[in-house]
Amino acid sequence: MSQIIDWFWKLDDLEKTNDYENRFNSRSIDYMGLLIIGRNENLKFREKTRLAWRQQNLIVNSKHILYTV
Repeated sequence: MSQIIDWFWKLDDLEKTNDYENRFNSRSIDYMGLLIIGRNENLKFREKTRLAWRQQNLIVNSKHILYTV
């Protein structure tokens, strides 16, 4: 999760640069984060509920982060 937040920060930090525009052909892009959790058989009901809550309620820099198990 922290790595996704770091990438969101980096994209925001670079957004006003020429390198950003050269890479994405725009000064503004639409993106979201995706967190993939490899195993769900070890997640307890409480952990699954927590992840569902975070996906619905957590927004970083106006961007959603999707979770998949």
